[in-house]
Amino acid sequence: FSIVSIIVFALALIFGIACVCKTYEAYDGRIAGLPNDHEDYVVDRTVAVGTGGASVLSFTISTLCSFYAGMKHKAKAKREHCCQAGFVIASWIIFCLTFINALIILVLAFDEENIIYPEVVWSALVGSILSWMLMFGYSEMARRG
Repeated sequence: FSIVSIIVFALALIFGIACVCKTYEAYDGRIAGLPNDHEDYVVDRTVAVGTGGASVLSFTISTLCSFYAGMKHKAKAKREHCCQAGFVIASWIIFCLTFINALIILVLAFDEENIIYPEVVWSALVGSILSWMLMFGYSEMARRG
């Protein structure tokens, strides 16, 4: 499951970066005074919401695959690494906070009147990356243990 996690993480990263880029374009269009029904604004916003949703789903799958792989390796391991518990706890805390943040962003994005700030989308992307990195580290420590 570790290789599946890496592949899905790469897809999530691509979706996340595309979402941030389109969020910047939608934000710039909104600041420039484009109306809500302007074609460019609608396209940018729709692509941002779609890629954002795909990114959240992909990050969730990749993080859960890493957790499952870590639990599988931990069951077979003869000893436990000293930092394993810290990595998994930190990963779950960051994952939960970031997941809630991403869901709030997605819900707010469905209302055309709301302005989604790119910095908020960046925070969700960076939090998801950090969460996956910690969970993958937990999985690799369990594999080597």
